Amino acid sequence: MNSTDKLFYFFGLLIFAGLICVAFLTRSGILVLSHMGFRCDFHSMTGLYCPGCGGTRAVIALVTGHPVQSFFLHPFVPCTAGFFGLYILWNSLASLLSHIKKETKIPFWHFRSLYVFLGLAILFLQWLAKNILLIVGGYVYI
Repeated sequence: MNSTDKLFYFFGLLIFAGLICVAFLTRSGILVLSHMGFRCDFHSMTGLYCPGCGGTRAVIALVTGHPVQSFFLHPFVPCTAGFFGLYILWNSLASLLSHIKKETKIPFWHFRSLYVFLGLAILFLQWLAKNILLIVGGYVYI
């Protein structure tokens, strides 16, 4: 694992642990997540959705155990969470096996800039789809 992979892996573990804690606290009723009440300036000024519209609600839906609702609110959020979760699990398994047997049976999954471009493509396509549905079909998403 190179230094970039180690950095992504370390921060990924921290984020993953934080999300597990939030999910546990939410499920147990200690933490109540609801609509945060943020106003989107882009939407207020143009009447169109910004690329981030629905992201906060998608994170809340995902953390509270509603992945399908999260996908419909903002596909970027569950896709990124799933991809990053696989990255963390795969590299954890590869690291564990390399420490146990001193030879890696599973190759490490290296971070590539292509992943960022795929994420940006998902972000752009969902933004385009929401605004087309708004303009052509009158579909009000918010």
